[in-house]
Amino acid sequence: MKRKAFTIIELMMVIAIIAVLVTIVVVVAQGAIAQSRAQRAYAVLKVVQQGIDVYYAQKGEWPIQGLESKRPSTSDDSAKYSLSDNEVRQCMKNMLEECRQGNPMFDVSGLFVSRDGKYGLDFMSAIHGTRKSARKMKVNEMRFGYPKKNGRFEPIEMEYLFFSDQLKVVVPKWVKQSNPE
Repeated sequence: MKRKAFTIIELMMVIAIIAVLVTIVVVVAQGAIAQSRAQRAYAVLKVVQQGIDVYYAQKGEWPIQGLESKRPSTSDDSAKYSLSDNEVRQCMKNMLEECRQGNPMFDVSGLFVSRDGKYGLDFMSAIHGTRKSARKMKVNEMRFGYPKKNGRFEPIEMEYLFFSDQLKVVVPKWVKQSNPE
């Protein structure tokens, strides 16, 4: 006897197997994308930290002035000051100005910026414009950050540690967990 077609049961089994395989591929792909974003975020934060350290090594001061005056009245050894968004922006602008004057403190092409604080793009695309938008972004318009887990823009956070006289870029837990040192 010759068969002419698949039965409904056979077709349903094939569809179920394909659905399971697609689910596995999607889960693996999402994990790889999340890992990639965490690595990109870590790279951006590391580049900024290196820029801050080089600025201090060359100039003997931090790229933003007046941090020492923000010391709390307590004598706590772990006292720290979290910089505001405007202070972070000013710090980055000061480092970029040094780079513009020919003092390469860090690789600016590794920066991630945003105009609106929602979506980001790399620094070079921002200053030269993109295919979609020929509008170039000015440094005064830029917010500096990194790609978050969901692909959105997350602003850079910095802390000044009074006891050790250090200006540090804050690395979020989700980035640290994906990039152990």
